Amino acid sequence: MSDTPRTEAEVARFKGPTDDLITIDANFAAQLERELNAANDRIKRLEEALGCVVVDCNHLHHRKKHQHRSGEPCPVEGLIRKAKEAKL
Repeated sequence: MSDTPRTEAEVARFKGPTDDLITIDANFAAQLERELNAANDRIKRLEEALGCVVVDCNHLHHRKKHQHRSGEPCPVEGLIRKAKEAKL
């Protein structure tokens, strides 16, 4: 499977059987750029929020899916730590 299926579909719309040069509609490229900018903005906001997270199981709101046995590593703490490390 391709990592750019929308672009490949758009190329297929414009490509003729003998076209060596492939063109993309400017509106399609602009839409992809708007979506990329929106995704990058959301990532930036999530990273800022992640910086405010306290990594301590005692401060986390426990729900049934989060509960773990005493002495076992907290899965939520692990996910938060992993996300913070990936940001660096």
